[in-house]
Amino acid sequence: MPVGVPLLITSHMKQGIVVFKIDGEDWTLDLREDKGSLVKGSPEDQPDLTLTINDENFAKLVMGKLGPQQVRASG
Repeated sequence: MPVGVPLLITSHMKQGIVVFKIDGEDWTLDLREDKGSLVKGSPEDQPDLTLTINDENFAKLVMGKLGPQQVRASG
């Protein structure tokens, strides 16, 4: 998994559902099972965390060039 995403997600969540809304497309990261899963689309269950971000900032986040606090501050 890319650098920024584990720091953002796994440091705060050990289990749950995370939805990434990237430029209007939903991606669901389900951490409830052993290995987890990532699928395109909305989850059937209520997400525990939703991150809305544009694709440019998401790329920076996963490459470690944009920190979680910077993402939050950028709105």
